[in-house]
Amino acid sequence: IPPEIVNLLEKEQNQDIILGIRPGDFLLGKIDKPEFAHIDGKVYFVEFMGDMTLIHMKVQQDRFIIAVLTEIRIEENDNLTVSFPLQSIHVFHKQTERAMGNLGKF
Repeated sequence: IPPEIVNLLEKEQNQDIILGIRPGDFLLGKIDKPEFAHIDGKVYFVEFMGDMTLIHMKVQQDRFIIAVLTEIRIEENDNLTVSFPLQSIHVFHKQTERAMGNLGKF
């Protein structure tokens, strides 16, 4: 967990939070840089939308939608690794769903 989130949790007295990432902020593959995180998951649905493809992915019990602007060959049940910049994480208070900011602003 990035230190910015740890600090936020301490400020919020360890209340539950929701982390959100916009679908277009995901990048295919693993990026080995300290300002990026990655997740591994399984594709459960692919939507071809003309100029973009929406990839629905499961990571344990969580679900993600990744938007890519390229046509890729990916199918249901494929394993997939995606990366995202830590600054793209948006933080919400779980009970109120109030936006608390994003890591790029901490």
